[in-house]
Amino acid sequence: TNTVERIPIRAHHRSRPMLALAMLAGSQPAASCDRPLRACYDAMGGQSWKNAAGRSWLDANIPCCEKAFVTCHKEKEEIRTIAWRSIAGLMGTIPPQLGLLTSLEEINVERTDLSGTLPDALFSASSEIEKLRIKRTSITGTL
Repeated sequence: TNTVERIPIRAHHRSRPMLALAMLAGSQPAASCDRPLRACYDAMGGQSWKNAAGRSWLDANIPCCEKAFVTCHKEKEEIRTIAWRSIAGLMGTIPPQLGLLTSLEEINVERTDLSGTLPDALFSASSEIEKLRIKRTSITGTL
């Protein structure tokens, strides 16, 4: 089985020592999103995406909030939404590493060729997921 390590960045986890460093930085460092976004790129056929902007996910020097297909919380500068809707060439499965983005609230994969089940890591106790837009995909399973 896959194990997923959480990156603590939310304010209500005051007992975690890394929180202070993340809050002092003022923005989500690229390193905190690099692993989950790279895993998505690899698992979801990133090299075949017809939108070349997705290659920004491979560049650790680009801040998280400046990467393609993401929007961030303005006050926290952490990834809030990932919108892969209708990206030609997007296929494969959503990897469990996406659960590392603990401030992620919405995922939109409508009209893509994604399949498989949604990883349990997206629905852990510390998850903020509120909206999953999965119409016209081949994603299966129960919520």
